[in-house]
Amino acid sequence: MTQNCFRFTFSIVVSLALACYVFAAPPHQTITKTRHDVPRYAADPLAVRAMNPAFDMYPDSSLVDFSFLLDPPAGKHGFVVRADDGTFRFEKNHERVRFWGVTVAASHVGDIEKSRIETVTDVLARAGCNLLRLHELDNRGGEQFNLVRRTIIDEAYPNNNKSTAFDPEYRDRVDWWIACAKKRGMYVYLVVRGYRTFREGDDVPNADKLGRAAKPYAFFDPRLIELQKQYAQAWLFDHVNPYTGIPIGRDPAVCMLEIENEDSLFFGHVAWREFVEPYRTNFQKMWNAWLKSTYGTTQELRKAWTNSKGECPLAQNESLETGSVELPDMTVSSLDNMAKIPWSDQLRSPARTRDGVRFASHVQREYFKTMRDFLRSQGAKMPLCAVVHGEHVVDIYSTTRELDATAENAYLDHPSFLPGAEWVGKPFYSNKNYVREIGPYSMAAHLARYRWTGVPLVCREWTQCWPNEFRSASFPDIASFGAAQDYDMLVHFAYYTWGDAEIISAFGPQADPLRWGINGYAAKIFLRHEVPAEPKRVRIAYNNEDLATWYSFVSPLQTLALTYRTENWNPDEDKTSDDDVLMTVTSGRSGTGAYRGSHTVLYDARYAERREGKLGPRQNGMLITSGYDFPWIYTSAQFPTQNVIEAGFKPVLVSQDGKTCSAFFDPSRKNLVCGEISETRLTALAMHFGEVLSGHRSLESLSDSVPDVLELAGGMVRRNVREGVLSVETSSTCVLAGEFTPGKHYRAGDLELTTTSPVATICATSLDDEPLDKASKIAIKMVTVAKNRGQQLDAVKTGAGAGKYVLNYQGSAPVQTGGKASTVPTAVWISGKKLVEAYLMNGTWEVVIDKKAKRAHVFCDTPNVRFVLDPEIFGNNASQVPITRYFVEYPPVDAQQKGNDFIYPGFAKYVTLGK
Repeated sequence: MTQNCFRFTFSIVVSLALACYVFAAPPHQTITKTRHDVPRYAADPLAVRAMNPAFDMYPDSSLVDFSFLLDPPAGKHGFVVRADDGTFRFEKNHERVRFWGVTVAASHVGDIEKSRIETVTDVLARAGCNLLRLHELDNRGGEQFNLVRRTIIDEAYPNNNKSTAFDPEYRDRVDWWIACAKKRGMYVYLVVRGYRTFREGDDVPNADKLGRAAKPYAFFDPRLIELQKQYAQAWLFDHVNPYTGIPIGRDPAVCMLEIENEDSLFFGHVAWREFVEPYRTNFQKMWNAWLKSTYGTTQELRKAWTNSKGECPLAQNESLETGSVELPDMTVSSLDNMAKIPWSDQLRSPARTRDGVRFASHVQREYFKTMRDFLRSQGAKMPLCAVVHGEHVVDIYSTTRELDATAENAYLDHPSFLPGAEWVGKPFYSNKNYVREIGPYSMAAHLARYRWTGVPLVCREWTQCWPNEFRSASFPDIASFGAAQDYDMLVHFAYYTWGDAEIISAFGPQADPLRWGINGYAAKIFLRHEVPAEPKRVRIAYNNEDLATWYSFVSPLQTLALTYRTENWNPDEDKTSDDDVLMTVTSGRSGTGAYRGSHTVLYDARYAERREGKLGPRQNGMLITSGYDFPWIYTSAQFPTQNVIEAGFKPVLVSQDGKTCSAFFDPSRKNLVCGEISETRLTALAMHFGEVLSGHRSLESLSDSVPDVLELAGGMVRRNVREGVLSVETSSTCVLAGEFTPGKHYRAGDLELTTTSPVATICATSLDDEPLDKASKIAIKMVTVAKNRGQQLDAVKTGAGAGKYVLNYQGSAPVQTGGKASTVPTAVWISGKKLVEAYLMNGTWEVVIDKKAKRAHVFCDTPNVRFVLDPEIFGNNASQVPITRYFVEYPPVDAQQKGNDFIYPGFAKYVTLGK
């Protein structure tokens, strides 16, 4: 593996040691303390801006100040670097660091005044965000979207025909964002090429036909690459941030540079054979040059592309000597459709597309290497990444060979549009509960597709989009899942600073109590690693031939991440220790490879083709080359049970008549060898086989059915698929999220709940570093429903979009949570003790308890709701405890009532019970 990344060597004495994290830093000045210097907060002990978006464009996410998770100023421990153990660590003290944050993009970066930038970074830090990603700084939008935006690139005359000048005010605001974030302990992630529109004045041929970011031409055209280097040089290194005194590219507070955004030769922005000129001709020349360097002559190329039947897709008029070998048609298809393509098909033959994959990977690696070496030569020490096609495992693999991290997206219920109406027509949504989703498009599968052995994982954009009614579960879901998988960075997309900031939108969380309202609780789970990483890994094996085999990489196998710490692994390249590997599952994409080890699920996705004689000699089949050379392998879809037993193996998934089996267990190597079964059956079988290997299930009970409850991290994360409920059970934080039956009792560790709200998320966390059952400081928050006033989401029953929901009207402010007073309370117990009764259906509420101080703070967005708090919180004076009512910009007043059983005064910012 070629690497020239800035790293350091760090020996891990105990692989699971979690002692040296950012949160272990000594206490520092929190946002609450800094706000108390402002007159507006002088009489407010919590220094809360507002919790209701109707009162504040940038509401605080919680009564709790989660800035204790940060360690300001950012950069004080030196640069963040990638360590040899595949994690992010600080350069100076070698402590590991994880990142939880948000993206601010495009005009939300540059079209607000500096005072608001200060406010937003203040609010983000208080919500527990230790990372700020600034994106789309070069995204002008475009006339095709009826939107032209100001960007960091100056388009004002006389610079309107080039993309090499900087807008000084926009750039100054970026500098200010960085300075404000740094001061508060938030690290900054920057994107170098997001959506830059290249111009004819840049000496770029046919610039007006290249589209935003010149995708994918900017990967291989020398002029476009040179322009990217010049842009990075001018912005990151030549320019000094006046507020920090350091060039951005040499500032240790910048923890990540993203070389390019959502581009690759595999993305399909433009089909290779449809590239505009002169790029089409130049790309074909590069293709022929690569083939010549690989094979030397046309004769050798023809030999390599000819199969065992003598079929070859190379036409007689194609020649390496004349540079006339045609580019492949890289249209991606399913395995079934790929298997139907004739080997002799000139443009779509597996032989030509296989080399197409290798060629594209080579071109991309050269681009990544060029940009990496340039940035390093200018003094950029921070990790580097690039964002390619998240569904193509081979595409992501190309980034791991040259850069420091994989970086992709994980969106749930992303808006879709009718053809031709992208981003200008009405959006469509599934509006389903993703706690129930366990298929290849679940969040777990999205993330698992780009997790590679020994490489940090950066999820640089994620959200479960509004108006999905179940989106509140997504924050504790990704936080607990990311911690269990030992991921490194989770970045929500995107915080809005103007425009739609006061209403809920698909991506913007700031006005959404269902997402923003529990950001801090989720951040604490992830940053403090309250869910420990699974100690054993499960590897999905993709050898070089598998990676070059061109059909869809979306697979049910990636859902193994729902129950195991899962990663992709290339046995041809990665020779790292497998001491902590529970099992390896072969993807079997190419039907080739030799796996001679143990604890392996051997699966050949091409079994049927090999059996039918369509994939070459039987002796080349993966099962045989892996040590199972028996005459009954590849002769029928299932294995003959008697032959399996006679060979010393144990039949698995035996047919009703007992004559055949779908798999067998090798007790000497502890391998599970599969016959002709689907990937869906294989995935369920592998889930259970992992339990066999870990001693939690008997071999005789192996099945290929997916259980109703999926557990991760030793049961700390439980996904009840049938009921649609997620539970997180750690010693410090417990969560219940999803769909609830009114009156039914639910439990997650020390947290118990009954509620009248049918959809909700409730979090309970310790605030004094004690386990929840011993904590004297506890925060509890519940969110349920949130809609814009008058929003109209309608089910589509027929025609285009049938089966989905269409957003016919986004709605307007204020955000409404549907809270109604109820005669039956939502009741919350901690460690068997009932702490809170809230006589409310739907709505949003939060209670922060300090038992030692005999005090509690309460917020509720629904007026005049009855609350009953545990009288033991207040000692012997519970019925007479005073209640103070706080306002946004008015001095606090007595609430004119006393006691732990009280009516929440309408429209208060919050109330305090006790002194």
